[in-house]
Amino acid sequence: MTLRRWIVCTLILTTGCATSGSSGATANTLPPCQVEVDESRDWRQVTSDVVSFCVPAGWTSLGRNEWLGRGGSIRWGTGPQPRGVGTPPNQLPSGQERRFTEVIGGVSVDLWISRVESRFHTGAEWRTPREVHMNGTASSRAAAELQLDIFRTARPRGSPGADLHR
Repeated sequence: MTLRRWIVCTLILTTGCATSGSSGATANTLPPCQVEVDESRDWRQVTSDVVSFCVPAGWTSLGRNEWLGRGGSIRWGTGPQPRGVGTPPNQLPSGQERRFTEVIGGVSVDLWISRVESRFHTGAEWRTPREVHMNGTASSRAAAELQLDIFRTARPRGSPGADLHR
C-alpha cells in the first residue's frame, strides 16, 4: 500500500467516524482543513455525503447535519433553502439584511446575513450540481461573520471545487 493511499484511507476512516453524528465529535478530532483560512485559527475539515467544509477548532457536532461553536450553530442540507426558523423573513426593514453573490470553489454562491432582534441569521445556497444550502444562527455579528467564513470553505459533492478538500 502506498503512503498516499494509506493517508487517504486514514482520512476517510477518521472523517467518517467524526462526522457520522456521534455526540462526542469535535473539530479537534478531524483532519486539518486543506483550503486557505485565517492562519491564526486551527481549522478542521468536516465531510458529509452532501458537502465538505471547515470549522474552527473547538466546534462540536450536534448531530448528522449540525455543528455548534463560537456563539452560534450551522446546519446544511439539499433542496431549496427552508423558509422558517433560522431564516430571515421575506420583508425586513432596510439595512437589516445583506445578500450578495460570490464565486466559491469555481461555483456562484448566494450568501446572506440578517439581523432579527438580537439574533443574526446567515445562509449560503449553491445551485449546481444540485441545490445545497447551509444556514446558521449567531448571537453576535462577529459570530455571524465567522459563519460566512465557514460557508466560504464549503464544497458541495460533485461541484467543480470539491477537489480542494482532498
